[in-house]
Amino acid sequence: MTRLLTVVLAEMRSARRRVRFWVLSSLLSLFSLTGYVVACVFALYTSVSSPSLGSTTPYYLLGTIDPVFFAAFQAAVVFLAFDISNQRSVDRIGEVLDSKPVLNIEYLLGRVIGITFLVWLIVAFNVLTMQSDGLRQRTLSWIVKSER
Repeated sequence: MTRLLTVVLAEMRSARRRVRFWVLSSLLSLFSLTGYVVACVFALYTSVSSPSLGSTTPYYLLGTIDPVFFAAFQAAVVFLAFDISNQRSVDRIGEVLDSKPVLNIEYLLGRVIGITFLVWLIVAFNVLTMQSDGLRQRTLSWIVKSER
């Protein structure tokens, strides 16, 4: 278990140093936050004309989020984790792995867990941004409440 944790931590450290991780994280954040803004604008213009469209409001957006978002985040994990041929020589991780012999399954699992953890930190940041926007709107009374 400690060898797996060593690989996870090494992969997270080397991924944070790569430019492609930061480019992908900014693109994923832009992609998901743009989807949230589009859903907000859609709700703004359509909920006035039809009460049944209230279920698509951004208040319920996280429950009905499009699977394209999940596919984009998983594609980022696959892209970051399985570029093994180039990264192993660039990161010089071979010497580290030779000092503590690691099974192949531990190595691959550690890479996937490390990258997945970093990508899901981006997901958590985006969800917290969306929720804090809703909290800010509720606090400043920007949300129109229906009168019944």
